[in-house]
Amino acid sequence: MTRTGMFKDIFDKNIMLSGDEVWKKTEIGSMPRFLFFVLTTLCNLDCIFCSRVREGGGTFPEKGFDEILPVLPFVELIDWQGGEVFLVDYFREMFCLISDRFPRILHRITTNGLLIDSRWAELLASNSAVLNFSADSPEKRTYEKLRKNARFEDLERGLRLVGKAYGRAAARSHLSLTAVVMRSNLDQLRRFPDFCGRHGIGRLNFDFLRPGRIPSEDFILDRDAEKCSRLMDIIGEVEARSAELGVSFEYTFGSLLGGNREDTDRVREEFVGDYSADSRDVKIKREKICKLPWNRMFINYDGSVKPDCSCRIVAGNILDDGFAAVWNSGIMKEYRQRIIAGDVSGWCNEACLARALPKEQLEGS
Repeated sequence: MTRTGMFKDIFDKNIMLSGDEVWKKTEIGSMPRFLFFVLTTLCNLDCIFCSRVREGGGTFPEKGFDEILPVLPFVELIDWQGGEVFLVDYFREMFCLISDRFPRILHRITTNGLLIDSRWAELLASNSAVLNFSADSPEKRTYEKLRKNARFEDLERGLRLVGKAYGRAAARSHLSLTAVVMRSNLDQLRRFPDFCGRHGIGRLNFDFLRPGRIPSEDFILDRDAEKCSRLMDIIGEVEARSAELGVSFEYTFGSLLGGNREDTDRVREEFVGDYSADSRDVKIKREKICKLPWNRMFINYDGSVKPDCSCRIVAGNILDDGFAAVWNSGIMKEYRQRIIAGDVSGWCNEACLARALPKEQLEGS
């Protein structure tokens, strides 16, 4: 059997085994199918609303991939996040190594796009990587105000390089853009569909400003009725124009736009509140709604691991304990047991539970 055939065989068997174990076992033999990396917290920008960079940290050590490489034959997706991943000096070499050995893995990269040169653009396109660009205004002055140290011309240069490398049709299915909605960019949001259309970006997403970042820019969680009403009108315009241009559009704050105090207070608490087990009483309202502890691993820059970035309890550290020990650690097994039992008090993010789907809708995922 060829190496490619061997990898396909164990990959397919792992998917079947994973399906058999979900919601049934706490110690599992299958390997994670999805890896999410905060590769670094370093960044070339100083965005006014970013907490991850300002809180400090570092970069996942290259040697740490000794623990990761044996798992990659089972992996379907790697989601690379920062900081800014293109600042990491070994990232190109690691990306090439993984892509060459495991071409079936889909790479999804979140980036500000400013460091993408022609070589990177060709490499990303040749491996069909999915790129999510972070840009909060299609207008130079506001963009550079919100993203300190950025040049709007560098963003457009990076987008042109990527668009050329992918080709128009491929770019639309592989490129997305996320903008954080703030007071400063509110009246410029309606221009994003045309910006995406001009650069071959196929998906547009609006996100809300997380609490505690820069309160002067928040109006959604702050329940500014006039601006929320204006945003709802703008959303309608953006939806219509996106549809005309063939750009897929979505936003993450639909339930918050009405200014309902219960919803906005819940979101504030999720990010700045007390998550201790004895202060929360979160119950799963619908049977078995989360698969993440059975098929996903979120790895932070320091090697700490959780099923997902929003999970409450760290399951271990692969730099200290090794991958295998963390994947079936006592804490990871308790995540699985609590989900099976339907009681995730102090462990799961309530915002995740609010978005959770019933079991019958998850069977094929």
